[in-house]
Amino acid sequence: MTRHPVAPDPVRPVAHHIHAPLHQVTFALRPARGHMVVLLGGSSAVTMGGEPASRAIPGLAWLPAGNGGRLVFAPGSVGWLLELPGPRLARAVPPGLDEAMRGLLGKALFLPLDNPALRDELQTGMRAMRDELATAGPGFDAACDCRLGLMLLSLWRLALAHRAVGGGETSGLSDRFVLLAQQNARSHWSVAEYCGALGVDRDRLGRVVHRATGLSPRAYLHGELHRQACDLLLGTGLQVRQVAYRLGFSDPAYFNRFFTRMEGTPPSRFRRNAARARSATDGSFAAWP
Repeated sequence: MTRHPVAPDPVRPVAHHIHAPLHQVTFALRPARGHMVVLLGGSSAVTMGGEPASRAIPGLAWLPAGNGGRLVFAPGSVGWLLELPGPRLARAVPPGLDEAMRGLLGKALFLPLDNPALRDELQTGMRAMRDELATAGPGFDAACDCRLGLMLLSLWRLALAHRAVGGGETSGLSDRFVLLAQQNARSHWSVAEYCGALGVDRDRLGRVVHRATGLSPRAYLHGELHRQACDLLLGTGLQVRQVAYRLGFSDPAYFNRFFTRMEGTPPSRFRRNAARARSATDGSFAAWP
């Protein structure tokens, strides 16, 4: 059974409760969204960026925005899947952790979830997010941001604890690549230029980046540029051509084609859809960035 949900509000999270007693359940991952997976029972695997190999999810996983993919839950699986648009994700990051979170959330994370208290905490947060989104009561957006911030904090803490055991040179190289990508995405560096800056060959960088993010270096760079484009389209009043120039595109038409390929809709329509969705949800948010 494959689920292709109706196109969601571009700035609202979507929470799915996974309960697959008899059949395999497959979700198509949206390229413009990050995905948090909490697996409480059974097994699941993810294929990202068009790569043929799947990776098992041991308990808690973070799948960054990028080139999409699919998430498969085996029969008997129980858990949660949370889809998070980039703008909402940026809004919910706990104060003071912006830089740390930016680097962390730029790559795929597959973490064991052995602590029963943390499992219960994440399940409670997911259930509360689903209920808030379903009822859309007064202040539900603020409530979702608070709950999401706590879950991101739990993800960050678990990642730190996991790195204290693992990590090493490979983790350091992937971290440096992610940081360089954030700094130079708008300069449109080639993969060869990143290799030169990091002092590694193309094959080594490809292996390390794929192991850390689930994507090739090129796919990761496209995902970072797309994320920054979404932030500018939804968070500023810049015209589409100005967004293109701000992101280093010399030809706005090429930017339109790039964004449409990544998002599935042209940038102007993406912005209109987001504005309509915010206005329909709560008129007081219509003028928010």
